Amino acid sequence: MPIRQRGPSWQVDVRLPDGKRYRTTVPTEAEAKALETSLTINPQQRRAMRLALRQSRAATSPAPPLSSEPSGTQPDGQQQLNSTPALSAQSVLRWPGIH
Repeated sequence: MPIRQRGPSWQVDVRLPDGKRYRTTVPTEAEAKALETSLTINPQQRRAMRLALRQSRAATSPAPPLSSEPSGTQPDGQQQLNSTPALSAQSVLRWPGIH
């Protein structure tokens, strides 16, 4: 429970959306409940933040290294069955003409 009584005061202990822990003491239970409500996020906000974080990670992840081999051959000299190059999230984000 993020709210607990400690002597004559009340302690609020919550995780903030950025992952940091916030702990403080207030004089009344009503103040502790109000503080907890103001610091915590609802499930819809949490989901939106996770999606935004995933999108930002995909946008900033480094592109895979390019192969020095011609696109139609494997390193052992055999032909690839599928000659279409695979598209990664990074290559799609850097498609010419689309911003």
